[in-house]
Amino acid sequence: MSGHASNQVPGLALAPKTVIAPSELKAILRPAQYWPEQVLSDSIVEVEARGKSILHVMQPDLVTEILTDNKNLFAKHAIYRKIAGAESGPQSMIATEGRQAWDAKKEFGSLLTQSQSTKHIPMIREVTIRLSNDLAENGKDINISALLAAITFEIIWRVMFDPNAISAPLPDFVRSNITQIFQARMTNDHRRVTALISDTAVRSIEMAKSCPHMNGSSFIINKNSSLSADAMLDNIRLFLSAGHKTSALAVAWTLWLLARSPESEKTVRAELEHAVGHDLKTYEGTPFTKAALTEAMRLLPPAVMTVRQSRQDTKIGDYDIVAGTPIIINFYAMHRHKTLWPDPDVFRPSRFLYPHVQDIVTGSYRPFSAGAHVCLGTKFAELESIIILSELLRQFDFTVGKADPKPVYSFTLHAWDGVPLTARARMQA
Repeated sequence: MSGHASNQVPGLALAPKTVIAPSELKAILRPAQYWPEQVLSDSIVEVEARGKSILHVMQPDLVTEILTDNKNLFAKHAIYRKIAGAESGPQSMIATEGRQAWDAKKEFGSLLTQSQSTKHIPMIREVTIRLSNDLAENGKDINISALLAAITFEIIWRVMFDPNAISAPLPDFVRSNITQIFQARMTNDHRRVTALISDTAVRSIEMAKSCPHMNGSSFIINKNSSLSADAMLDNIRLFLSAGHKTSALAVAWTLWLLARSPESEKTVRAELEHAVGHDLKTYEGTPFTKAALTEAMRLLPPAVMTVRQSRQDTKIGDYDIVAGTPIIINFYAMHRHKTLWPDPDVFRPSRFLYPHVQDIVTGSYRPFSAGAHVCLGTKFAELESIIILSELLRQFDFTVGKADPKPVYSFTLHAWDGVPLTARARMQA
């Protein structure tokens, strides 16, 4: 394997020293130019933009204080709300604050609990197996990112709009939009992505209202909803957007990391071969597989950061900050921090297994944020990811391509041009 003598995992390119950024937006969005390497070794790092301070915070107890313990003092920064809500819209729960955000979480939260998520296991398996059928040709070079984007988009669409018709054909407009959304993501055409997601949401809502067999969609049919039509639409756009890209990224990175880590891959396969059946108990009995997925999200977290601001002048660590100062909760840097993790750039799933898991610093692993702003779909995403990963590994052997994929930050952490792998069908007993 070219360049894979060790399990060192390439990450984001960072600026070699403290720099001054031309704007707050660029300071937040461009790691290679404006995120100093000190974010991987210091608790707090200050960057200047237009004479104003921006703080990167990596210390777990401070992160907990900002996101959980003292959450009322810290609000979502306007820049974050604009970026986070770009694909979903200004009235989605990720882009709003206060009562409107809480009403949306209350509306949708009960639909993505652990018990509700398990009901979709047969559908998740069926979609994964069906869409991966064309990988059966031995030695096929694929962009696993494209396949996983298609799998996860269909899954979240079915959860939202047609949960009871596992084998019903996907509407043509949804299938077409899935492909176009991925292509637009690969070219960073964010406006195109937003337009396609909005088109999918609007047309799917109308379809659900007019098709009797889709009346089982709890996401759409709620006459007692407290949300306005615009807020409902924006939150549906949010689920279509975030509900597919984060899981697709997590599984893609995990498959690539396992492909370049023969011992870990061997352990995962042995575990899966001993798993019996296809119900939830199967996936509860795959601790190393779950640990591999967890370790992949530590090294290459789909959600890289969140940005807060203080509602008043306050103090964070040794820093006195004025109200409105952007505070970057840098999950990516915290996950690779030299003081928090031994060999932080090494792929080592065993660190999330007993007894090593006891050594993890509390709060240092936050792939889904924390506190009141924790991802609403966490339970579903975890279950979905482990099922997709398990099904693909049951059916195929994957080997890495000639070059490593390049991690790039565009609000989420994706691979430039996707993750290339070679797939070979496994002999079934």
